[in-house]
Amino acid sequence: ALVLWTPRYARTVSSADLAQKVARVAAGLMALGIKKGDRVLLISENRPEWAIADYSTLFAGGILVPVYVSLTVPQLNYILDNSGAKIAIASTQELLDKLLAAAVGVRNLGQVIVMDEGAAAQDVMHLDSVAAMGADLLAKSPGAWREPASRVRPEDVATIIYTSGTTGPPKGVMLSHGNLTSNVEALTSVLDFRSTDSALSFLPLCHVTQRIADYCYFHRGARITYVKIEDLGASL
Repeated sequence: ALVLWTPRYARTVSSADLAQKVARVAAGLMALGIKKGDRVLLISENRPEWAIADYSTLFAGGILVPVYVSLTVPQLNYILDNSGAKIAIASTQELLDKLLAAAVGVRNLGQVIVMDEGAAAQDVMHLDSVAAMGADLLAKSPGAWREPASRVRPEDVATIIYTSGTTGPPKGVMLSHGNLTSNVEALTSVLDFRSTDSALSFLPLCHVTQRIADYCYFHRGARITYVKIEDLGASL
C-alpha cells in the first residue's frame, strides 16, 4: 500500500488500487502517443501519484525524467528542451504554472498533465482523465498496458536524471532498466525488507537514492508512507 501522510490527514492507496491506476494511466499514456523511448518529465513532491506516474511511464515503454520542485523556470525550460520530453506531468497548480511558463518555446512537448483535481489550465489534462482514456483502451484490449514493457530490454534507458549543473548546464544521466533492477536485487539481498514492514519516503523521489529505496520497499511488498520532512518534524 502507498500512504500520503500529513499532520491533518492520511490517504491510503491499496496495492490493488495502485495496480489498477498504473494499468489505466499506462494505457492512457499509450493513447496519447507515448512509445518506447519517449520521454515523460515529472515535477512533483513525494506522493502516491509520483509512483503511479513513474510505473505507468515505464510500463508504456517511456523514459521518466524526474526533476526537483525547486527548479527555476529557466532551469526547467532547459531540461524540458534538452530531454525532448513529449509529455510533462505536474502535481499542483503552483508547479503547473511553473511548468507552463517553462514550456514556452519548447520544441517536442505535446501534452501537459496535472495531478490535483482543483488544478487547471487551458489544454492541460488531469491525470484522472488520462486514466479514463486508458480504461477505454483496456476495455477493448485488457492486456495492452503490458505489451510495451514486455519488449523492454535490460540495456534500454529507463530514466534520465539531471545533475545539479554546478559545473555548467545540467547533464542528463541515463540509467537503464538493468541499472535499476541490479541495485534493487543487490540491496534486497542484504537488507531485510519484509511485507510486514512500513517505510517512510521523505527524501526527494527525483533523486535516485530515494527512488531505489522505494523500489526495494515495493519489491518486498512493504507499506510506503510519503511524508514531508517538515511535517515529520512537527509530529515529533
